[in-house]
Amino acid sequence: RGRGRDRDRDRGRDRGRGRDRGRDRGRGRDRGRGRDRGRGRGRDRGRGRDRGRGWSLDQGLVMKVVIVAGGQGVGKTAVLLHLLRHAQKAGLKAGVFKIDALDAGDELVFIQAGFAAKGHSAKDVCPDHEAMVSLGRAWDWAEDLDLDLLCIETAGLCHRCSPFLKRALAICVVSGLAHLGTPESMRPIVEASDLIVLTKTSLISPTERHIFTAKLRAIQPQGRVFTVDGLTGEGVGDLAAMVLDSRDIRFMDIEPLRVTLPMGYCHFCQGIGSGHER
Repeated sequence: RGRGRDRDRDRGRDRGRGRDRGRDRGRGRDRGRGRDRGRGRGRDRGRGRDRGRGWSLDQGLVMKVVIVAGGQGVGKTAVLLHLLRHAQKAGLKAGVFKIDALDAGDELVFIQAGFAAKGHSAKDVCPDHEAMVSLGRAWDWAEDLDLDLLCIETAGLCHRCSPFLKRALAICVVSGLAHLGTPESMRPIVEASDLIVLTKTSLISPTERHIFTAKLRAIQPQGRVFTVDGLTGEGVGDLAAMVLDSRDIRFMDIEPLRVTLPMGYCHFCQGIGSGHER
């Protein structure tokens, strides 16, 4: 009988120890679950911070983005055509998203040369303003074609704003046949550009070209001025080297502008009857 009582006591002790071990295991599991929950909350908080900063969580394509701006008839299309040929020789797949005031079909020039191009009409809104509104369309179009270089060409009307992004390469095209006071009247675009292209200089004297270049450098001392012949492509090699050396970017949900658009008081940007008055 004494031995039986001892055995019962030992069994009771073993059962109690087993219960304690089970409780400890359950507590360990709960602690592990709590840690995992904390880690998950931390991840969600990190994602929330990224969304607040405007970074896109989608893994989109990375490509070079160049915005080319200037007045009507200054030679932007001709310069871009030679620029795309240099990019093609370097092994890049390039395309042009062209924004103009009217649907003139100028994108056919690029298509006939073998490059991807898409035209977009700004209608009664300033093309520079429409370019900023249509950036999402341009990026989606470039992603669908898997481009390495996206060139956005826009032709402004009043030159009171600059359609340039902070992270994209900005090129301003100015005609040498314009008045010597043109660089000053185009100050918002010239001042915010990285590269300045002076075209049609073969039709002016060397003195006029020197004065024009000096005025452009006075407005934008940090920008480089290139003299390019749109007919022959002379001088576009150095410009193409700068474009090919530019960094690749992935578009964010919110892309910051270099200069705030004058929306609200500029009649070209408002576009009467287009819904952009606000």
